[in-house]
Amino acid sequence: MRTSKPISTQILAQAALLSAVACVFLFAAGITPTGWTGVTAVAGLAVAVAVSASGSLTGLLCYLATSLLSLLIVPGKHAVILFASLFGLYPLLKIRFERLRSRLATIGAKLVFFNVVFLLLLQFASQLLWGDFLSQWTYPIPLKPTLCLVGSVLFLLYDLAFTKVMALLQARLIPPLRRMFRHR
Repeated sequence: MRTSKPISTQILAQAALLSAVACVFLFAAGITPTGWTGVTAVAGLAVAVAVSASGSLTGLLCYLATSLLSLLIVPGKHAVILFASLFGLYPLLKIRFERLRSRLATIGAKLVFFNVVFLLLLQFASQLLWGDFLSQWTYPIPLKPTLCLVGSVLFLLYDLAFTKVMALLQARLIPPLRRMFRHR
């Protein structure tokens, strides 16, 4: 029988610290009338920093703790839903996507992920908030494909910006965090 290795207190401490940072950003996103999507995206950087500083387990713990705590304390649940479904989950999957052999496969996996999440959120929002809004669309261009196309372009721009910000954080923030939370 295989025994699992216990999670170190350093991993838990780092996940908790970064989760607290993400919760602060999500709280701000929950009370901000405009720009809350951008603030929610910034909260996702905490998960990426956790992954970069000490691995996928820390990132997963940070993501789960942030999602659950934010659900309890953030007044605007829209920010929590967006974090839990897209901006918090994406940093965990981005590393896996970028390990694919082909650049085209990497971009394809990222777009499939985004569009599945986007369509699920759109369906959820239309059922919960807008009623039958999507079926009442009468303009000559189809709504869902147009939204997916525009959203995909914006998501690829977000991915590019995310990569650039993470490169900056890798150079400036991650080395001190690794020294601070060095496994002894």
